Amino acid sequence: MERPPEEMFPILQHDENEILRANTSRVNATHSSSVCEVSVAKGGDAEQLGQNSSGQLLDDTQPEIRTKLNSEETLELRLYGAMVKSVASVWHEEQFLLDDDLNRIIDVETVKKELEKNKIATSQDSNDSLSRIADQICGVHRGESPQDGKTTTTTRRRIFAILVLIYKTSAILDVIKEGLYDWDLPLAIDKSETGPLQLKRKGVLVDFSQSWRFLLQENFYTYQWKFLTPYIEMRTQSSADIKHYAFDQHVILPVTSIENLDPHRRREDLSRIKIHPAYRNSLSGKRTEEPWLVLKRVWSGDEQVFRAEVELLERLRRDNLQLLQPLATYKHGSNYFLVFPFADGGNLDSFFQSHLQADQPPRDAKLSEWLASQFLGLSKALTSLGDCQPNLPISDKSCEPQRVLNKYGSHGNLKPQNILWFKEVAAGDSYPLGTFRISDFGLTSSRRSSFKSVRSMQDLVLMQMKCGDLRDLGYILAELVTWYLLGGDGAANFTTEHMADTNPDPWRASFFLITGDPEICGLARKAKAASIRKHFDTLRNLSQCTDFLLDLINFLDEKLLPISCKDCCKASELLEFAESIHRKCREENRYCLERTKPFTAGPIP
Repeated sequence: MERPPEEMFPILQHDENEILRANTSRVNATHSSSVCEVSVAKGGDAEQLGQNSSGQLLDDTQPEIRTKLNSEETLELRLYGAMVKSVASVWHEEQFLLDDDLNRIIDVETVKKELEKNKIATSQDSNDSLSRIADQICGVHRGESPQDGKTTTTTRRRIFAILVLIYKTSAILDVIKEGLYDWDLPLAIDKSETGPLQLKRKGVLVDFSQSWRFLLQENFYTYQWKFLTPYIEMRTQSSADIKHYAFDQHVILPVTSIENLDPHRRREDLSRIKIHPAYRNSLSGKRTEEPWLVLKRVWSGDEQVFRAEVELLERLRRDNLQLLQPLATYKHGSNYFLVFPFADGGNLDSFFQSHLQADQPPRDAKLSEWLASQFLGLSKALTSLGDCQPNLPISDKSCEPQRVLNKYGSHGNLKPQNILWFKEVAAGDSYPLGTFRISDFGLTSSRRSSFKSVRSMQDLVLMQMKCGDLRDLGYILAELVTWYLLGGDGAANFTTEHMADTNPDPWRASFFLITGDPEICGLARKAKAASIRKHFDTLRNLSQCTDFLLDLINFLDEKLLPISCKDCCKASELLEFAESIHRKCREENRYCLERTKPFTAGPIP
């Protein structure tokens, strides 16, 4: 093979820290915007070098070369052996190579040996010339990235590794001559109506592969994704922006573990995942820690629905520590995903099961303060959705249901399963029981089914905002008060006794049945109200019901769970009460420990 003149190969620096920064900046730049998505045709003649007679690319699993790979640790085998399995794809297994392993395997000495083995350069050539070629592959080049125009660094290690895996190592000289670097990846592949598959960079055919058979062009395109796994930066501060990424459908995501959160597979939109620590920032300051995360998929593939949920969470993100916030979002091919922190304790039901006894932990002032802080946090999170007092004309055709909900805010799916329990104790917490957070705003699913059961915009707004979220919060708080006084079994019995067994969604319709008929709606509420108030009277009569708990029960009874919707409190009134009892619990131990107020029965339904 004719070698290009030596002046093509000035010696470049290859400091390892610079190389690592070059690889990282290349990945970030590549995946900060969408890249070309194309279809790849199959079939065609086989390239003699690196292919068998059937036109397949030889790899380390094929019998005819397995003996050779086992007899010596070839560079191909080292690359394959270092790859990490990605489980992000449900269709087939994929692998990717870590940047650190790429830099460790593709070094100057290894490149020299590979060049000699493939007779691209030999020991008879001047050692200086061999070093210059190796430096062009491993050395760091600084310049403006073609991805975003920013000044950054790059190498040719990825391209060299790809060429090694497809048995076209000799093409590296043409790559150098053409002036291509790792930051030019990914190359697109295009098949015109009149020609074969061709590799392209920014819509222009690259020179180094024009003489290849089309199967080799396809192999280069496919193998490059093993070296282009993206880095996902997740926010660690509630005030930070939510980063969104748009990934090509062929991108191999650094997901190393995945579990469906519903063993019965009723909710395949939620999965528990782990992201390789080398491709994400640390959430706890421990670089090697690999925590579980929650991945939510928007099954509809509707960008507007996805954006609606993200924009709502963006508006609510500041100072809402008990509102579950996404760490990052991304589009992979045509699918949309949100990444959330994983609740290590489970949900509210799990909390009750973990604390069954009515005297453990001890019912003291600190526990009362913790309960009041959770009440305040959940109230802040819910009231941040809006005051729930819109005044919309029924005749206004522009008032579409989704617009109303987005404008004024509503959760629409508040229930114990959506109150997540995070065990980790944050700095300044009054008690080591963790934190509850509201999750699943239901913009992508549950709300749409409710639209069919209302007769007008006023019915919709009243149902979702006034009689929905605040009442649901009332029943959740009633469960917590019951747990405090009667333990986990008492909370479970309370829920069971007030469930509507015949309803397909028992929590949403167990305490108040909402239909299009206002008379049926009123009768259903009245029947349920009597049962709830009997339970509250039982709690009021307990000797361990302190002034703090009595105030909380009375507020639930009269303001959050009244017989009529029109008597339900405003969001501002809820927040004012929550702040008041939290302040009292912090300042007055007696308020948390003693009963000085007389028993007063709830209103008769």
